[in-house]
Amino acid sequence: MITGRNGSTLRSWQVVAGLAVLAVVVVAVLAVTSRDRTSTPTEDGPPATGMPSASSGDGPTDAEPTMPGARAVTLPDTKDPDAYAGAIAELVFGLSPADSYARGYRDVLLGAIDRDVAGDDYDRLVAVTSRWIPDDATWDRQAAQQLRAVFEVESVVEPEQVVFNSDVPPGHEVRTVSGVQSLRYEDENGEEVREARARSVSVWVYCPPDRNCSLVSVPDEVLR
Repeated sequence: MITGRNGSTLRSWQVVAGLAVLAVVVVAVLAVTSRDRTSTPTEDGPPATGMPSASSGDGPTDAEPTMPGARAVTLPDTKDPDAYAGAIAELVFGLSPADSYARGYRDVLLGAIDRDVAGDDYDRLVAVTSRWIPDDATWDRQAAQQLRAVFEVESVVEPEQVVFNSDVPPGHEVRTVSGVQSLRYEDENGEEVREARARSVSVWVYCPPDRNCSLVSVPDEVLR
């Protein structure tokens, strides 16, 4: 069980899923008509907000066959929840449609969720976490604009907002990762645009003493 500081008690997975119910997936679906009108994201929230999208009049393109190749996307084998949460944050804030495929990121991120750990909540946790990866049509439009993103971790902290009760198995951890996301893409005139934004995300992980960490969920809500 997880108890918030207001005294309420909920199942851990219900807390994770509930955090995401009110969140809206922001994938920058507004048309980019000028550099000054590029959609402006909030500081936090999926998926790599601030990514530009092509004009709304353009249909999705079959970008995959013409890409130079999918960039290798991996997560570390580690028992350190700080290192693992940082790697997850680098993944969700470092999406680069210009030189990668959406399925590569999606397979790695969702594949990191341990079905045995999630149990009956597996489908809900996958649904929450998958919101960080844009749909294929949006990904292809962003690829056409040569979008690349890099995330540099600046801090990893254990939030005070949630306290685990004694009935939660050892190894369940939450970390809030903060850093700077750097974006590079081409506007509608083919001119390169560079942006840097402060970003934060809370990552729920399972790091028991006898095995490497696995992912539980990446909800929209950032815990402090």
